[in-house]
Amino acid sequence: MSKLVNRLVALSHMDEETEQVQAADYALSDAVQDTVSEFEELAAMCGKELTAEIAPSLHCCGNEAELRQLTAILLDNAVKYCDAGGSIHAALSRKQHLTQTVTNTCRNVENIKLDRLFEHFYREDTARTAGSGFGIGLSIAQSIAERHRGSIKAYKADDGVIGFAVKLPLN
Repeated sequence: MSKLVNRLVALSHMDEETEQVQAADYALSDAVQDTVSEFEELAAMCGKELTAEIAPSLHCCGNEAELRQLTAILLDNAVKYCDAGGSIHAALSRKQHLTQTVTNTCRNVENIKLDRLFEHFYREDTARTAGSGFGIGLSIAQSIAERHRGSIKAYKADDGVIGFAVKLPLN
């Protein structure tokens, strides 16, 4: 219960936050790679394959702790809701934006209302309610992205694959 309360307080603070993010330049590539590495063992223990394709030397001006939390939320969701024996892929690239994606196999992706996944406490199906989450992680991820003048969206990446893409502005 205390974990839920802490997440709700954090989300409330982000939603009410009017001041700018305490931003500093940091190595986003390293931060994303570190966070992916932290989830490799968990994914393997759950019988899921986690791969990554992180472009080197990408930097970001933002709050490193918050952006690491955003990456962790996406990876945590991917591990929880990936099909048994499935695969998860994290990527970071730079084109018109800094773009971070996390995809995972999800045979039920056709039935998920992707536009509603970022609503507070929204949990689409029985597979999404069986986990240990509270239905606010993606709301927190969205708040973090928006605080950094970015965006996040859920999409059907392929048949049986769900994806989440975060776009952050270039420095």
